[in-house]
Amino acid sequence: MPGALSPNPEARYLQEAAKWYAKYHALAPDDLLGLKKLVEICEELEKAGIEPEALNLQPETLKEELERRTDDKRTVAEGVGLKVDEFELGENLVENGGFEVGDGQPKAWRWAAWVGGKRNEGTFAGGLDESRGYEGDGCLRIKGFWVGREEGKERARVGYWGGRDGLKLKPRTPYVLSFYYKTEGLQGGEANVYSRGGRQVVFGGKGLPRTDGSWRKFAIIGWNALDEPVNLHRFILARNFGVGDVWFDEVKLQEIVLKPGVRIEDTATRFESR
Repeated sequence: MPGALSPNPEARYLQEAAKWYAKYHALAPDDLLGLKKLVEICEELEKAGIEPEALNLQPETLKEELERRTDDKRTVAEGVGLKVDEFELGENLVENGGFEVGDGQPKAWRWAAWVGGKRNEGTFAGGLDESRGYEGDGCLRIKGFWVGREEGKERARVGYWGGRDGLKLKPRTPYVLSFYYKTEGLQGGEANVYSRGGRQVVFGGKGLPRTDGSWRKFAIIGWNALDEPVNLHRFILARNFGVGDVWFDEVKLQEIVLKPGVRIEDTATRFESR
């Protein structure tokens, strides 16, 4: 990065940090956490009276990229063909979706394992990870140590159920389920999210693309297609089918509140990885 470092120690540290974050973003452009940190360091440079442009950084372009890849409203608008001013997103229905609360295990989430018997054997562990979150001080980590491959048996898998007290969905209403995740050592699809409450409450299961250590954003747009409200229990499940690690953070389930006169004609489920 061109230009001499500032003689001011604090400014010099900011410039040095910006240099390394910019290098990292160039090497790992898919990592949203790296992009977020680069945006944050640009803001700190501006507060210190240093123009990021002087360091070959374009803060507005970086902010636009981060918003495009992380803003749920933009994801929904692009996914269902609406304008962002034609709807709002409701409150997050998921308790402790940021995994900030818990003692080793996340509050309001329950461990579940499908191992042994008609399924293959496997060794897994899961719990809170306070050092690797996308946002805040914690995230959820599920680690696979070993999985059997006996032919004719289902794959071993483990995960966490969310929505301990039920998630109340309105009738004939669309919702967006979104979260950040990253994988290390897993093949594509071995990290998985499953969220389904019967054939008419449509979210479904989905294998997640591998990220090789980069944080990505994933969103599912689905529906309660029934004519009556549904109180779903054991609704959101983060799963691991393989040997390696998957982290989840900032899980949200929000109603898509359409403005008067606005309709979504195509009610097919959408999956978005960014």
